Amino acid sequence: MNYDREGYKICRFYAEDRQLMRFKARILYDDFLFHEFFTTIIHMYVDQDEIMMDFIEQLKKRHKIQRAGQRKQNAKLRAEGREADGLFEMNPEDIENIYDILEEGMEFEL
Repeated sequence: MNYDREGYKICRFYAEDRQLMRFKARILYDDFLFHEFFTTIIHMYVDQDEIMMDFIEQLKKRHKIQRAGQRKQNAKLRAEGREADGLFEMNPEDIENIYDILEEGMEFEL
């Protein structure tokens, strides 16, 4: 990874010429910009978006990336996490704010 602007990095990957051309055609067809597409995918993965996590589970299953028992355990943990999120009624932005506060080392009162 290379640094581009402050706080950002450039990511590279390798693809076969034919696959890359097909990818570019699909991106253009769907009216995406390259950075929009990848940024959206990364955010969905990191934020554990339900649609993305379903896709990841299917990918793991199809390509045998993880044992079935481990996939089942991970799914159970995600379900428990969603349940806990509901109990505390915190949205992703609230959670991110908590992380920001902790990173800055600020003292605060509840």
